[in-house]
Amino acid sequence: MHHKHPHLAHPKYRPDIDGLRAVAILSVISFHAFPDIMPGGFIGVDIFFVISGFLISTIIFSSLERDRFSLVEFYIRRIKRIAPALILVLLSSLVAGWFLLVAIEFDQLGKHTLGGVGFVENLVLWRENGYFDNTSETKPLLHLWSLAIEEQFYIFWPLLLAFVWKRQWSFLKLTLLIAVVSFAANIYLMQRHPTAAFYLPVSRFWELMTGGMLAYANLHRPQLIDKFRNAQSALGFTLILSGLLVLNKGRDFPGWWALLPTLGAFFIISAGPAAWLNQKLLSTKPMVWIGLISYPLYLWHWPLLSYLRIVDAEALRYEKLGAIIIAIVLAWLTYWFIEKKIRTAKNASVTALILFLLLLATGLLGAMVYMHQGYPERPINKQSGIPATLELFKESRESDGSCEKFNHEKPVKEEVCLSNSENPQLLFVGDSHVMALYSAIFAKQFPANSMLVAAHACPLYPNLSYTPTFRLPLANNCTEVSQQALSIAKKYKSIKTVIMANLYNYSNHTYNTYRLNGANLSPNSAFIIGNGFFIQQMLSLGKNVVLVEDVPKLHFDPLQCIQRVPFVTPNNCDSSRKENDIQQRTYKEDLSTLKEKYPPLQIFYTEDTFCDSDICLARLNNKWLYIDTNHISIYASNILLNKMKQDGYLK
Repeated sequence: MHHKHPHLAHPKYRPDIDGLRAVAILSVISFHAFPDIMPGGFIGVDIFFVISGFLISTIIFSSLERDRFSLVEFYIRRIKRIAPALILVLLSSLVAGWFLLVAIEFDQLGKHTLGGVGFVENLVLWRENGYFDNTSETKPLLHLWSLAIEEQFYIFWPLLLAFVWKRQWSFLKLTLLIAVVSFAANIYLMQRHPTAAFYLPVSRFWELMTGGMLAYANLHRPQLIDKFRNAQSALGFTLILSGLLVLNKGRDFPGWWALLPTLGAFFIISAGPAAWLNQKLLSTKPMVWIGLISYPLYLWHWPLLSYLRIVDAEALRYEKLGAIIIAIVLAWLTYWFIEKKIRTAKNASVTALILFLLLLATGLLGAMVYMHQGYPERPINKQSGIPATLELFKESRESDGSCEKFNHEKPVKEEVCLSNSENPQLLFVGDSHVMALYSAIFAKQFPANSMLVAAHACPLYPNLSYTPTFRLPLANNCTEVSQQALSIAKKYKSIKTVIMANLYNYSNHTYNTYRLNGANLSPNSAFIIGNGFFIQQMLSLGKNVVLVEDVPKLHFDPLQCIQRVPFVTPNNCDSSRKENDIQQRTYKEDLSTLKEKYPPLQIFYTEDTFCDSDICLARLNNKWLYIDTNHISIYASNILLNKMKQDGYLK
């Protein structure tokens, strides 16, 4: 009897590997729901990588060696395995998003759906920033990054192995080579681009190759791993347990730390199904059952937890537990009624083709959401009063070609916006807070003959050198930027007034450590000496200098203060004036010091615009004054600029 496809050689079923999957998925879920109890649970993903590397390499190695390998059949099996649950979860997330997410969030979900379908979600997230960044909890598809890495492995590995097999190179040497190069890339990137090290396949493939080496040993050198099986298993458990206990978000991960879960999984699998712990713990019915539904459970648990947090930022433990129980039920139903049916479907290639087309259709839906900027006309946007585009000044800035970037050797995230006239009268300088203040001018809602020089996270200290302590994705040379502002003020004689606005932040993370003539300065002294020098230079050029006091901060992101579902009371974004005054005390003293030293300096206080005697408002006339905890909206920018104009500051 002739088959159209040679059938791939399959490894003997091992219940203990399903049990190990259960360990991996339970670690990940407990990390996601209760990071305080299980701070190292994210290593569950690394365990999955080793299992995948082991099983997939076993199939490919043994099939190639028996001349039974078919790429087509391999990909058909992968699609049948991966697509059904993925399509279901992506569509459910989009439906939930339609009702629960405001435009900026839904827009991002559309982009992530596309990333999930194209198996590039890891790259999308890498471009967006970190796995541990504060907004990561509200990205419902964040967890697809690890699936993307597996997919990239499934595409690259069989092609490479088939190529190598024809040339009769050694599988083991190849696997070792990739593992070594990838591990080295992981260590190298960890120092320079930790986010890249986390998300990029190049720094993760060694974990899959660890499974690949074990697959090779298992097939060809079983005598190597045949000894001390109980000890191997115990060592594996010890390594994984210590990973769960020792690791947390603060540790540089993957880096060297990833060896704990990776080697742990290696030894547990290599110990074989007969090892005592593998038999008595991993091969038990409940563990195998969780292992069997681990893939749909991985897919379901995160969107559920994520939506719970979006709807109720202060979700309680029992609510999170409820979400996990729902995820287990959904995973079981997905496994039983969808995955099993599709796995045993008669015509494999037709089934795979239909799944592939459904996956593409899901991607197209995501693309539509992304192209329509999250459908701002949906009811939730209307009631939340959140501007359709919260991204700082993106809309207004990109449509107006007047922002020219400086030509630096290295990319500097900064804006220089020239006014539409040859002789601007106002110069706005500072960091992203001055960009926010300027946003009504960007949006052409407040006409002003002005220009802007600003760089993210940069104070105006032209006379101080510094070391960045906080790695921003694109670091600025702050000293250079503030010197640039001075030279522009010199160049344009028409500029009468310079408006300074910056983030006030002495406490939680100061971006840089400042030095004067090699001696470190406290944040306070840097503030007085750096700003003082800048003000003095501007005054000596005959400019009026207006320092805009930084706006009060919100305790919550406005997105956490939206009423999304009837029965949850969202956070209140307004804050207490008294608390704000206590926080700003040192800042106020420093402002007075600057005023005493440079009497012509004018200070524009913002509190009276934002606060009454008791509270500082987050919105006014149901319009948001902020777009996050500390950047003001275009609406607030308009109010502030108008008030400054009335009070005679914008001369």
